[in-house]
Amino acid sequence: MDLSSLERIASNLEASLDSWGTWLSFFTLLVVVGLVLEYWYEVKKLATERPFRWKAFQELLGAVLVTVGVAGELLIQFKSSKIETAIRDVNHKIEASLNKQAADATNLAEAEHLARVKLEQEIQPRYLTDDQEEAIGGNLKRFAVRKLLIASQWIDAEAAQLAREIKSALNHAGIGIGDGFIDQIGAYPQIAGSVFNGGGFSGTNIHTGIEVWGTDRAAVEATAQALRSIGKLGSVTTPPQAESPFEAAVPIAIMVGVKPVPEVK
Repeated sequence: MDLSSLERIASNLEASLDSWGTWLSFFTLLVVVGLVLEYWYEVKKLATERPFRWKAFQELLGAVLVTVGVAGELLIQFKSSKIETAIRDVNHKIEASLNKQAADATNLAEAEHLARVKLEQEIQPRYLTDDQEEAIGGNLKRFAVRKLLIASQWIDAEAAQLAREIKSALNHAGIGIGDGFIDQIGAYPQIAGSVFNGGGFSGTNIHTGIEVWGTDRAAVEATAQALRSIGKLGSVTTPPQAESPFEAAVPIAIMVGVKPVPEVK
């Protein structure tokens, strides 16, 4: 039986109890009125007769005490009924408050769970499954034998792993095979040989997301679209070739940058 049915039954029982309480008060009142009417004349007669009859007084005293006792019982019953009603009202309010608190706690727990799940999804490393690699390769077969360059930020294991998986996907399409591949995975920015003698870095910008460059714009756009179709790799952009960070001009050049930091809301 669900909660609403139980609450409806409890409400009906309370209404029935109130009704029987009212009838009990009514019949108790009848008893009090009956006792007063029965002994009123005798009490009045006893109070006015002289000499005062002590024996008659003793006989009526019991009846008077019974009448007073029943009247007091009626009064106490009336007062207790009001108190019971007030207690039930307070209990209902407490129950409603507890139910609201429980509902709020449940909603908060659900919201926290969803937020935690969303955060866990956002901080998970980017990756491609074998099926996704094959699907990307299948979409790009028309660009077979194109030369490929793939780079990733150095000291970024997550980007390096994803770069290797993207290379494997494009290899399924015949892109970047053998000498047609320039490997800069984990090697961007390039460090000049004289760095410890006052030299500098080549390409010091930190790249985020995945950027697809290249001289073959059709192959570039198709590669970017194939990567976007996965839906979980984050940002995939195709900046102008003139802004390429690579010295080598190849048909397809992919920079796997660091994973974008999730927005904090």
